[in-house]
Amino acid sequence: YSFRDRKSEANRKGVYRRNIDQAKRMGLNIDKSERIIFLDVDGVLNTEFMPPRDALHEKLLQRLSDVVNTTGSKIVLSSTWRLHEIFRAKLINALAHVGIDSSLIIDDTPRLPLRLGPWPAAEQQRSAEIATWIRKNCPKGLLSWCAIDDLNLINSEHSDLFEGHFVRTTKE
Repeated sequence: YSFRDRKSEANRKGVYRRNIDQAKRMGLNIDKSERIIFLDVDGVLNTEFMPPRDALHEKLLQRLSDVVNTTGSKIVLSSTWRLHEIFRAKLINALAHVGIDSSLIIDDTPRLPLRLGPWPAAEQQRSAEIATWIRKNCPKGLLSWCAIDDLNLINSEHSDLFEGHFVRTTKE
């Protein structure tokens, strides 16, 4: 890991931040023709058996790249990796390495306060963050979207929203 790598990573992170800032200034307002992937990382782009914990699997990254490039989808980060600059930078770098340009990462889901209820906390939290993002940014409805996650997002108060829009992965 060289100085050049760190500088390149910082530049990518800056481009990513500018993309999000520009989109927010423009109001984002997603068109019905847009295709959006709400992307988790742990259990989607890595497995439980991959040391270190922040490792990303090349084959899984390539699969995501194939989906993004085939469908013309844009990405909204729903993973907790969005909350940590080091993990975010590592993810952006890995996605660029497999051909997913940082301009395709258009936003993050909001970080909401934890609400306890009858559903599992992690599933409830993630599904609420995605539901909030959709309500805020898609006032006319979002025609084509998918959440890719290892958490069972259907097991939440937002289960109706995720029916037909959810791909569940395993951590293995």
